[in-house]
Amino acid sequence: MRSAFGLAARVACLALVLASLPVVAAAERLWLVVGASDTSAARLARQAQALAPRASAGLVVQMRDCGAARQAYAWVAEVASSAEAAQAALARARTYAADAYVKRCDAVAGSLLARRIPAIDASIAAVPEDAVNWGDEDRVSELRTLGAGRSLLVTRHFDARPNDELEGRRTRLSLIGADGQARLLLEHCLIGAAPAAVSRQGDVALQCASEQAADHLLHRVHAYSAAGAEWGRFERCRNPRWAEAAQPVLSCEAESVAADGRLELRRQRQPLPSRP
Repeated sequence: MRSAFGLAARVACLALVLASLPVVAAAERLWLVVGASDTSAARLARQAQALAPRASAGLVVQMRDCGAARQAYAWVAEVASSAEAAQAALARARTYAADAYVKRCDAVAGSLLARRIPAIDASIAAVPEDAVNWGDEDRVSELRTLGAGRSLLVTRHFDARPNDELEGRRTRLSLIGADGQARLLLEHCLIGAAPAAVSRQGDVALQCASEQAADHLLHRVHAYSAAGAEWGRFERCRNPRWAEAAQPVLSCEAESVAADGRLELRRQRQPLPSRP
């Protein structure tokens, strides 16, 4: 009797532990009709530009979204949900891309591919080949999980204005809701360190590089309500944090550049107006 009781207790305890574990979303099985591939984001962007007019459903994919250990990029003429559909699409693709092939892919849940978002923005193809400060990290977009089913889409793109000190490197920030709909938040953040973003009970605060002073990028912090309305904006501040308090309290590191060119940071609380 005692052993049976002990076994039942252990089973019940195990059930409670398993119930408390987060649910991992299953990968989506896809078949990619690949028209071009490359380990260089710059080269793939130019290939994609040439091929895009031939396939309205074309998509640039990073292979890490298929679980690959090494990064590579592909222009995909069609994302198919079955091997049969992929073979039909392959026949079409080979009329303009003779070396096209089908690659099976288990798309990582919550990835750019899973949401059918291009890994490389179309504008990247126009980056001059002799641009010296561009790396793949400046060309490839990313998704960041914010919780509650929402994500921050970081789209890296090219701004072709002449004589730009950052060679046109820019970042666009969009909030993707639990319903999958994207809401543009910021369009022309200067590119630099990946933008910090923090969430609290649906509210979001993020930083955007907005100006350059000496050798430093200076930032602006934007706060958004859970509904996506801008709530506050704080110049020359970075690394936002939500404080643990009954009412939302935001802090960030105020930026200043000393006479000798040193960047000085001082964390301070920022007043928030009434919720929009």
